[in-house]
Amino acid sequence: MVDRIKTAVTVVLLTCLIWFVADQFNQASLDRRVKVRITAQADGELIIPGPPVEVELRLRLSGPNRLIRQLEAILKAGRPLTYVLPEETPVGAYTVQMRRALGESDQLAGLAVKQVEPDQVEITVDRLVWREAVVELETGPYGGADEVIEPKQVRVRLPESVLVGPTSPELTVTADLRHLLADQPVDKVIELREVVVTGDDELGVRQIQPDRVNVQLKISGRRKKLKGVVVYFNASQAVLGKYAPETTNDVVDVDVVGPRHLISALEPQDVDARVSVSMDDYRPDMQTVRRQVEFEFPAGVELDQEPPVIEFRLVERPASAAAG
Repeated sequence: MVDRIKTAVTVVLLTCLIWFVADQFNQASLDRRVKVRITAQADGELIIPGPPVEVELRLRLSGPNRLIRQLEAILKAGRPLTYVLPEETPVGAYTVQMRRALGESDQLAGLAVKQVEPDQVEITVDRLVWREAVVELETGPYGGADEVIEPKQVRVRLPESVLVGPTSPELTVTADLRHLLADQPVDKVIELREVVVTGDDELGVRQIQPDRVNVQLKISGRRKKLKGVVVYFNASQAVLGKYAPETTNDVVDVDVVGPRHLISALEPQDVDARVSVSMDDYRPDMQTVRRQVEFEFPAGVELDQEPPVIEFRLVERPASAAAG
């Protein structure tokens, strides 16, 4: 009984071995259209400009059954074959010999590439290089003075082809400060740390080191005289129901300072000028009261003088008017 079992096991093992060897050495072939993606090494210096290069080829190859089935499974799943350019590939216009390229592909290891149509694919190859670039500030309408940038220069990684030509472009990167300066005071030193810098998209900048800078500057202020600012009285309904404010100087001229883009567009009617009045300001002898004007300006604009003073008095309204 034991001998029979041993014999049966041996037969099964031999059969499996025969099938395995047959699967390894029996040859099969594949003839079909396939997609091939040509790429550069992800962490290398070579790049292929533009969209990914994906070509459709007619591929004829042969090899062991097992490898052919594995390849068919890859292709049936919709995954393209991939050819990665070696780092020694020359830059510029380059012809990829597809039969040789696919013969070196790990995806086709163990298979013989018999024919590829078309056998040649034209691509453009570029190389990434590091260069120095100057940091520039984008201050928009706020302007800037006494600018200090640290560091003043950074390194950028970009395609070598953009540097080739009769006039090599001046390399710059930009630190955009516009959103950081919106509510800052004028004519005061402003410190901005870790401001992100960006490269020129048209030059294809891929990396910047370091990619942040520290900046010191002053917002360029502008002064302006606003003539004919109307002053209003700010009082409660109880005060206005009993008294009427009277003045002979409810229009003032004031000097203001602020970012040039705000000052240029600022007009007298854009300013809220008021004098606060209370019951305590009533004088039975009709003497006037002197009080500073309070101002509300657009954010960033400030009064550039001592607040003006106006004289007023509270006149008691007629009883009928007050009652009404």
